Amino acid sequence: MKEQLTIMDMPALIDSAAEYMEPRRSVLAELDSQTGDGDMGVTIALVFRAAKECAGAVTESLSLDAFFRNLYETIGETAPSTFGTFIATMFRTIARNGKELAAIDAQTYPQLLQWAAEGVMNRGKGKRGDKTLLDALIPAAEAAADLLARRASDVPPKLGDVSRAAREAAESGANEAAGMVAKIGRAGYMGERTIGMKDPGAEAIAMLLAAIDDFIQN
Repeated sequence: MKEQLTIMDMPALIDSAAEYMEPRRSVLAELDSQTGDGDMGVTIALVFRAAKECAGAVTESLSLDAFFRNLYETIGETAPSTFGTFIATMFRTIARNGKELAAIDAQTYPQLLQWAAEGVMNRGKGKRGDKTLLDALIPAAEAAADLLARRASDVPPKLGDVSRAAREAAESGANEAAGMVAKIGRAGYMGERTIGMKDPGAEAIAMLLAAIDDFIQN
């Protein structure tokens, strides 16, 4: 289990996450076709193409906030769909708030998730319960932060503990979102017809956090 992630871990993390997501792209595309234009699978491929480009420029002297800023700019240009824009926004918000970030560990991982969620909420004007990616991302951030707070005075949690808590909460949140009514975006026009449908954004976030957790655990 990894105790922290530094800038030099980013290329391997991106490669690992890309490998995890590749066989799941078709699932996301199918989900997206039910309520949207079905481009989620393509978007995931473009996001990782951009991420790998950024990873190829990683050096020991590159700061994490600079790396996240590069991700924001490159993903924003390469994957300009709605989901791609939100992913880029997450990295932009993290870069802006994480200028002192030297490594990602048990203390900072929950904060990164919170910043990511705040960025999406500010950009998309959505909230938890609207049946969007926030229904996976917000529970993930809260679960990671809650674990850190509960364990702070006892046995401090490890990075793998908070990443697993975030993963499980995101997966649970994505499952719960299936029973919700979509309220915003293209799916919002379908209203109650979306009850019982999984939200592709929430599912994608749950998968991405699972990919990150797998990398941290190994």
